[in-house]
Amino acid sequence: MGSQCRILVIDGDESIREFITMALTAEGYEVHVASNKHIAVEFIAQYKPQLVILDMHLNIEEMAFIVELCHHKACCYIPVIGLSTSNKATELAERAGLDTFLPKQFDLDDLLGVCAQFASAVANE
Repeated sequence: MGSQCRILVIDGDESIREFITMALTAEGYEVHVASNKHIAVEFIAQYKPQLVILDMHLNIEEMAFIVELCHHKACCYIPVIGLSTSNKATELAERAGLDTFLPKQFDLDDLLGVCAQFASAVANE
């Protein structure tokens, strides 16, 4: 299903990175991980993923920087999905410019559905 879509997961929590990687890989996505902003920026610049899943636990400036990099015309447009435990996730997502977000206690089907939606858009470009 998602074999044509390269996804970068940016999250400081190794168990969350592993869980998301296992779930998305099982769906046929090519998944890469980054534990921090610096690794993420290098990966985005070098490999240009088609989708980024971002832990919204980063500070607003770091989130906004990653979103700006992903949305920069020279890089092409890379959608960014935020994951958050904050009760202010909607506000944070808007301020950072995220394409969408899911609560950190997300339902796996919701994550897969959002990824499939963005992967489908990428495939149709």
